[in-house]
Amino acid sequence: MQVRGNKMRLFHKWFIGVSLAFLVVVVATCGTEGGKVKAEKPTETVAPIDLSGVNWTELARFMYGRCGEYHDLAIKVGWTEKQWSKLSFVMNRESRCNMLSFNKTDPNGGSRGLIQINGYWCKKNQYNPSGWLQAQGILNTCEDLFIPEVNLRAGLAMWNYSQQHNKCGWRPWATRC
Repeated sequence: MQVRGNKMRLFHKWFIGVSLAFLVVVVATCGTEGGKVKAEKPTETVAPIDLSGVNWTELARFMYGRCGEYHDLAIKVGWTEKQWSKLSFVMNRESRCNMLSFNKTDPNGGSRGLIQINGYWCKKNQYNPSGWLQAQGILNTCEDLFIPEVNLRAGLAMWNYSQQHNKCGWRPWATRC
């Protein structure tokens, strides 16, 4: 955990440096008139920052750890920051952060997507004629689990169900609470 803390401190220093540089450019290109800021034509052209060489996946993993590229999406669909550490562990263990991961050897038609949701949850059965995830309004077919947002939303529904019934939301992934 110390390594991640050091990485975050370095990132924050870099971010503050870039922000200050941007502020200097803005202030240098503005004038004041009666206490109001007045934009003036810059005397020289400032080249835009080229971000084409940025590896956004690596940057997200640097900031949020394994599978960090899915952090913001996970938070958007309802996972919490507190759950992120274990969720990213599960994603990495189950699919190596590959949204198209499919384990055909799992029972009930295999497991799909980032957190490897088993076909049991989306197949018709005696308890749910359309499938449990379909009954929850999360997806239409098991193939929808290859869409990261759907997979994370379905996983959260499963987590909540398991938390309510088993007092351990991570049970569907055989992970300790």
